[in-house]
Amino acid sequence: MVSLVREDAPWLYEIGMNVYRAMLSGERPAVEAAHKQFLSTMEIMISGPWMRELMRDDEEMYILTRYLPELIERAIVEFMASSPI
Repeated sequence: MVSLVREDAPWLYEIGMNVYRAMLSGERPAVEAAHKQFLSTMEIMISGPWMRELMRDDEEMYILTRYLPELIERAIVEFMASSPI
């Protein structure tokens, strides 16, 4: 999922990879912390005026950054449902 933004937004790729690595570890607190960091970063990114400036000519990147949090959320919900408590 996050590999889609690796070239255009490496900083976004890195925080997405933090979520992935946390999921690989199988530790719920690590997943929750990485998810919280991801959501905070996305909120700052999306709500900032500089982002609209960066994305105004790149509809594909705008769509990716708009829906990536939802995709990550789905993956985390599935992970939490399938991992032992």
